[in-house]
Amino acid sequence: MSQKMFIKSANCAVLPCADRLYELAPEEGRRLLLEDIRRLKPRVNQKVLGSLPEETLPELDDVLVTNLEESRQPNGSGDTEAISDLIERYATAGILPRVQAVYEAPGVGRWACRIQASLLAYILRTDPPTGGELLKKALAARGKEFTRCYASMLTDVAKLHLAAEVDEAAIAALEEDDAEMVAQAASLLEKFGTANAEEKLWRRLERWHEKMQSNAAKLSKQNPGIPAYGSSPLSGEAMIEQALRSALSHGQAWLSDPEKLKRLRTLCLTR
Repeated sequence: MSQKMFIKSANCAVLPCADRLYELAPEEGRRLLLEDIRRLKPRVNQKVLGSLPEETLPELDDVLVTNLEESRQPNGSGDTEAISDLIERYATAGILPRVQAVYEAPGVGRWACRIQASLLAYILRTDPPTGGELLKKALAARGKEFTRCYASMLTDVAKLHLAAEVDEAAIAALEEDDAEMVAQAASLLEKFGTANAEEKLWRRLERWHEKMQSNAAKLSKQNPGIPAYGSSPLSGEAMIEQALRSALSHGQAWLSDPEKLKRLRTLCLTR
């Protein structure tokens, strides 16, 4: 099958065409996927482009980082988001210095969220200590001059590469007062945290309970909400309670037996 037929045959969209071809003719499908991965603007869906079995593709390192650099030029025409996804999926540590230079050029916290998550996940995979430090900086980048990626960055990165540094950052974020940060940290620990996170979650809920007891009557009828989007401060507190309650009752790394659930109920203030 020709490349033209691959893209346009049967009037199908690019994703089903690519997916089907790779299934029916693996060698031809692989050739065409690799060809598309090399493009400044890949035409095939990222899920399909990332479906090759290799953990990395060292032969694509140079073209991927060159495409990333080109896409960031003043008149660059590349798809930075797609290229960043491909670097996260296939690139080796061999191009880390060049990728990091691009990442740090505009300043941490100024990227679009998906691009930042992909590049951070790649750096965490290839150089965990450096990735951990850059993740901390990204989570601390808050204010009008930054994108609001910090509010979802832990979860976005964890979906791509679940490193120990992400788990550590989530445990640290539990100590914050920012409702979005506590909620995403608790959600991440619920799904991916180790057994050691359980006690951290209990302590955080106990501190919350002690702090908010004086507002128990108001909280009892409060729905969760995000203060940054106009909800009341108490709605943010309800959001924190909800996230901690869910993490403790549904955590994948520990068992919530009847005694724990009873303890959990005594610490809740909202309905």
